Amino acid sequence: MSRLLAVLVAAGVLTTACQSSTVSEPTSTFDASTSTSRPEPENGPDRMVVSTVTGAIVVYEPTGGEISRIDPPEGHIYSQPTWLDSATVVFSVVSDSGEHLLAASNAETGRVVWRAEMESPPFYFSPAPPGGPYATTSLRNDPSGAGLIAELVDRNGDVTPLSDESPFYTSWSPDGDTLAIHIAGQRLDVRRSGGLETILSSTGLFQAPVWVERGLVTLRSVEGGQRLALWSEGSFADVAQVEGPVGFVASGNMIAIQATERPDAGSIAAGLRTQTLPMVTGGRLVVIDLETEALETVSSELAFLYQWDQGGTSLLYATLGEGPLSLTWNIWSDGQSVEIASFGLQPSWFRSLVPFFDQYAQSVRFWSSSGRYIGYPAVLDGDPVVVIDPVDRTGSVVIPSATWVSWAPSG
Repeated sequence: MSRLLAVLVAAGVLTTACQSSTVSEPTSTFDASTSTSRPEPENGPDRMVVSTVTGAIVVYEPTGGEISRIDPPEGHIYSQPTWLDSATVVFSVVSDSGEHLLAASNAETGRVVWRAEMESPPFYFSPAPPGGPYATTSLRNDPSGAGLIAELVDRNGDVTPLSDESPFYTSWSPDGDTLAIHIAGQRLDVRRSGGLETILSSTGLFQAPVWVERGLVTLRSVEGGQRLALWSEGSFADVAQVEGPVGFVASGNMIAIQATERPDAGSIAAGLRTQTLPMVTGGRLVVIDLETEALETVSSELAFLYQWDQGGTSLLYATLGEGPLSLTWNIWSDGQSVEIASFGLQPSWFRSLVPFFDQYAQSVRFWSSSGRYIGYPAVLDGDPVVVIDPVDRTGSVVIPSATWVSWAPSG
């Protein structure tokens, strides 16, 4: 446990969940004219976007070949590139002059699609599924220092205020028309074109809800305990009983959930064990099949982050590595886990993403769309890199001087 504590402290995990985020110093005039590109590779949609130590954005194919690059003008930094769709990336722009933007560009050419000026740097954005009225959410610190400002950005770059509450977590419905909003510790809302509706006022101990085709996966407090539940057509269907704070991700019919600590003896657990639902106890990463209602243990080790592949059949998860400040990637599928690779942590990436991985799992993809590769920031020989690992473990590709990565969706 001492090595685990060292990882958490050295990487600075002791942050405040999606309330306020320290971001880079401000930035001036956005310009994507310094981009280069070449035709898309023959291997299809498997490509990834990274940010570099110089503040550039680069799109790569799985072999490490560069597809396109967007270099920032002097005095600017581009950060946290995220795919809006299979052809467009969105990213934060910060300049020495104090200009802040959320910008979207074509991933092939670097051409600006839209830009949205903001009073403070956006640090998290959650792209909406195609077909809805908005392109993405945007989350940033209130310039006054009092909490957060959440906004919606449409496909022209026009901004609509959304919320100034905190902590703040969201999930888009599959059709992109409805946004679930969790004000952690307070309530769960759904926002449609017709307005805002509170569907749950006692939400349990978790961060981000997840919307799947069957409905909205959430945690609710019931009879002194907690239940994992699915909300659909105005009603809740309970899936499992839950001990303590949890993080969960979902895709298709599959949920992966981990309770991070055990409650005191005789409290929540004792009350829930009188029920007939399956129990998610602390200290285990488990998967639940919504179709069969089966629950299966993936790992009894603490998982720091986890994410389903696009089909919801394989689960990528990271456990404590062998060396200091390291994690190990594993993939669970068909009831078995395989170790893929160990890697040294980039502390800034760890601080920014891992405490909020359940939210980032809905916007940043560690899996390629084909499921053949994973990609992640790491430290190699003391330098920040991004590593591309084939799932069949045939050999890694290293992208030097890189600090952030996300795979493109299929499309």
